[in-house]
Amino acid sequence: MAADGSIIIDTRIQTEGLSKGLNTIKAGMTRITAQVSKMGETAKNSFQRQIATVNSLYQSYEKQERKVAELKSKLDELGKSKIETEEYKQISDQIKALETDFEKIESKQREWIDMGFPVDSGPVKELDKQLDEIWADMKRLQNKQKEMQVSGSAYIDPKSTDAYKNTLQKYDEESQKLERINGRLYSSYNNLKEKSRGISGKE
Repeated sequence: MAADGSIIIDTRIQTEGLSKGLNTIKAGMTRITAQVSKMGETAKNSFQRQIATVNSLYQSYEKQERKVAELKSKLDELGKSKIETEEYKQISDQIKALETDFEKIESKQREWIDMGFPVDSGPVKELDKQLDEIWADMKRLQNKQKEMQVSGSAYIDPKSTDAYKNTLQKYDEESQKLERINGRLYSSYNNLKEKSRGISGKE
């Protein structure tokens, strides 16, 4: 609790749902509003503006809290994303190209066999040789990718991306704004609570 009596909420940790402190304000406002409704018009008017201010700040806090929670969720999502390095992507492209070549040669081989070429004939065996070479290249590249995955060089650190950095900056800014609203809300509520003590002689 801060020196002014407000309950400071660590928005970086707690961004889901209403805090216990906010629930206290909600209950307190219900009680104060009920007490004020029993007063005369002149006395009631002196409270209305303060009640409206607290209610407005409460709604602003809820709205800002949702915004911070959404940014936190996006930040978590970005932090878990897997972004391939350029080298890893190039190997993937090479594998796809080899797969296409493999399918073309395999199709050609089937055509020749359907045309009557013996399986052990020179032309068909030559295509077999080409298929073996392509298959060996594909396995070599796939093994290279597996090695990169194990070593951690397949993916870049998602927290180093501009998307993550920009979202983090926005999250920090909106969290600070939430903390400022929090301070104003509790200050206004505490002032109203002090003023309302004269109604019933207690909080």
